[in-house]
Amino acid sequence: MKLLKLFSLAIMSFLLVFSFHFVQAQETNTEQLANVLIEFETDEINAKSLNIEEPDAVPGQFKYNWQIFKENTELFFTFDKEKKIEKLEKISSRRLLEAKQLAETNTTDAASRVAEALKKYEETKQKINARLENNPELREKLLEKFDANQIKHQQILSSVTEKLRNKISESQLDKLETIKKEEALRWYNNDKEKIQARLEKAVDNNDVGSKFKQLKNIATLEELSDTLPEDVKIKVEAAKVRAEEKLSEKLENINSQDKEKLEKYIKNIKTSDVNKEKFISNLKDSEQLSPAFKEKANNIFNNYSDTLRKKFQSLDPAGQKKFLDQFEDKLRSHPANIQFLESLDSSENKERIKNLLEIQSEGVKEKIQKTTDPVKLKTLEQNLQNNPILRKQIQDQQRQIKTEQNSLLPAPSASLNTNQ
Repeated sequence: MKLLKLFSLAIMSFLLVFSFHFVQAQETNTEQLANVLIEFETDEINAKSLNIEEPDAVPGQFKYNWQIFKENTELFFTFDKEKKIEKLEKISSRRLLEAKQLAETNTTDAASRVAEALKKYEETKQKINARLENNPELREKLLEKFDANQIKHQQILSSVTEKLRNKISESQLDKLETIKKEEALRWYNNDKEKIQARLEKAVDNNDVGSKFKQLKNIATLEELSDTLPEDVKIKVEAAKVRAEEKLSEKLENINSQDKEKLEKYIKNIKTSDVNKEKFISNLKDSEQLSPAFKEKANNIFNNYSDTLRKKFQSLDPAGQKKFLDQFEDKLRSHPANIQFLESLDSSENKERIKNLLEIQSEGVKEKIQKTTDPVKLKTLEQNLQNNPILRKQIQDQQRQIKTEQNSLLPAPSASLNTNQ
């Protein structure tokens, strides 16, 4: 009996100690997650970050018509051209925040209300562009201020699109994607000759917040790279390098806690599946970021690819078709897309996946032919180890670059040849 009591006491002690450590671990995990959410919320785009007042009504509410009336009245009595454009910019930001609030409500009529807010957003942006075109001096003066906002606007449009992606029809989704693309092109055309300087300045001006802030900017630049004309990609890439350098400064000595936060932070960034995979893949290959950061980014990339595969496998045939549509665009080709498509095991979509691999391979092949940086070619080769055709293409390009470099070397002098 005494032994039984001692044994019972030992079991109870063990359970108490185990429970204490389990609860402590749970509290630690909860605290870490809360810290990440706090940092992500710090970087959330809100009225304050856009330098406007918080919208007090959204489409569908009675007060909304009164808000529109007030805005129009203020505009009517604003005669200074610069101030009028600035007010229009604030109104456009307000329309986007309304769309963001609506997308977060999860109500059945959210999509139509979002469309109403974004239609007004487009109309306001068109007015701004028309006024800037007619006032070259004001355009020069105001664009720098508006460029920082544009990155934020693109981020809100991405957030709205992703929150509604699985809740709206394909035509409604196409409309959201079109608005985002057309707005990016409209903004770019304001002063396309200076696009690199504009983007780099916007990156600098969007550096306030948590140490992870530049991750959002990098993801947005990845989207812009797919949207803007092909000949601009190298300039967008330069702005992305600028953002990576700023990120590297803040995460130079990344610790284990930062690594966990990094994965959760990236998970919260709203962008399409394909763009996020490309975004993470480019982080792991970046020349600007530390080896410790890139190692963690590589783990995140592998985990994300696994998650995408499981997501694809869980979809019904119509869902799988829609998912694979993301790989149709040759201009959005990337080694990560090829790796992912090759990893899919789907007998029903075998022929479709084969065709998509050809599209993606053709796009990557064109990028290889335009790449003259030996380091980037080496990275491409590492990411395409299992693709002998593209690897040969890379090796041919490497030889071509080497031949061209050798042809530029000065010829040996006659006296040197004689001595030899």
